[in-house]
Amino acid sequence: MNMSRLKLAAMLVTFATLVGIVIWQLTQIGSYKAQTAALKEQLEQTAAARLIRENQVKPQPNLQPSANPTASLPQDQFRELLRLRGDVGVLKQRLSEALQRTANAESQQQHSATLLDLKLKCEVAKQYVQEQSLVNTVKVALEELRSALNVPEEVTKLDPREASKIQDMDKYSPYFRLKFQCEQMEKAVEDYKARSWLAEQ
Repeated sequence: MNMSRLKLAAMLVTFATLVGIVIWQLTQIGSYKAQTAALKEQLEQTAAARLIRENQVKPQPNLQPSANPTASLPQDQFRELLRLRGDVGVLKQRLSEALQRTANAESQQQHSATLLDLKLKCEVAKQYVQEQSLVNTVKVALEELRSALNVPEEVTKLDPREASKIQDMDKYSPYFRLKFQCEQMEKAVEDYKARSWLAEQ
């Protein structure tokens, strides 16, 4: 009888020990599962953050990777990643359009400046032609006056200001006055030419 009780007690102790071991193992397994899940989530977050940094630093939308690193991302992070990619695409498009508008504006400004420069040059050339034409007209009139007054060849070489001081030159005074005006006009035209772009031609 005592032996039966001892055996029963031993069996109960063994059973209790086995139950304790099983419970401890189940607890350990649960702990391992929790640690594994936490590590997996941490790895996924790290991979997602690295993917975002890589897309920000060196986006390669045309490349097709062999494995999809976003497949393991949570849905909210995956949607956020897609939104960020879309925002980057929109910003790149806006930047491209802004650069194009800037280039067009600079080209238009340069074109306008070129047209204005050409217009000014045309005005200068036109003014020079008009002034030179007037000088030529005065020269023709001077030659006609010289012929009408019978001014000798050697007298025409005199300086108009010096000729007015010489006796017997009064009869040629109209010629020398016109010659003086003609010389002043020629000097003005040459000064105008020297100050303009025509001097570079």
